[in-house]
Amino acid sequence: MSLNIFRSAMNAKLYSTFNTLFLIVALSLFSCSKRESASISWVISQGVMNNYDFRSIGLQVGDNFPDLELWCISGNTVALSEITAGEKGAVLITGSYTCDKTRMNLQSIDSLSKIYQDSINFFIVNTVEAHPNNIQSPYSPEPEPWLAQDNLEVGIEAHQPNTMKERMDLAERWKAEQRIKTPILLDGPENEFWSQAGQAPNMTIVISTEGKILHKEAWFDAGILGDFLAAP
Repeated sequence: MSLNIFRSAMNAKLYSTFNTLFLIVALSLFSCSKRESASISWVISQGVMNNYDFRSIGLQVGDNFPDLELWCISGNTVALSEITAGEKGAVLITGSYTCDKTRMNLQSIDSLSKIYQDSINFFIVNTVEAHPNNIQSPYSPEPEPWLAQDNLEVGIEAHQPNTMKERMDLAERWKAEQRIKTPILLDGPENEFWSQAGQAPNMTIVISTEGKILHKEAWFDAGILGDFLAAP
């Protein structure tokens, strides 16, 4: 084979390889973009119709939690079984940027997460916004936005995200502004974790390595959760 023919063959091979790699990257970026643009659905919490008693809603202690998919702020996803695998299990506490109750508890959540980091994994699960400023709250029967007074006093306001990209961006803003140290995961576009756990704005679920619910609080309580985690 002459040198020119050899060079032509190598150039053709490199061109083909480059095109293949370009196509793979392009498809990957398209797939990622398509996932992030997934529309978020939401409904009025059953707790509203239950006189704001969230205790009987959703899965209960002793039930197995479905191995659903949660999102990271980066856009990657992780199965629930992955974060409960090993010997630790996980504490998952729901919340949102506009949830004033969650905001008051963030320091306690970070503190408990640090105290028990060697025995169990802590995560905050970013769910539907509790008090969006553009549409009805999922925790109110009224069609007008329900703006929490505590939020107004400190300048906290945000729209209800329409897409997963918007939810990811708001979660990143939440983490930065409140200096949250506990890892944040995001509920998916169908709000499956929120629906299964009990449709409350700031609830706590402790899940074993086998996926069983060991402890549940309709409203996060640092004292109750601390006592449970400290028990032999």
